[in-house]
Amino acid sequence: MGIKFVNVSYKNIFKNIEITIDQKNITSIVSKNGMGKTRLLDIIFGLDLNFEGEIKIDNRKLNNKNFTTLFTHL
Repeated sequence: MGIKFVNVSYKNIFKNIEITIDQKNITSIVSKNGMGKTRLLDIIFGLDLNFEGEIKIDNRKLNNKNFTTLFTHL
């Protein structure tokens, strides 16, 4: 269980990234300024759902319809 990004792209910031963040592990995202770290967090927390690809939280696909429901279970 955790968060999984599959071929996620966001405008010209990042393209086709694949990340798996396992539950109960500490994960850090490190890169140069302007590479999309904050945008990834915005997407995970539902602040920006204008991405391409698929994001699953605990094997449930994240979208603007089920966002609130997903986070009540985390």
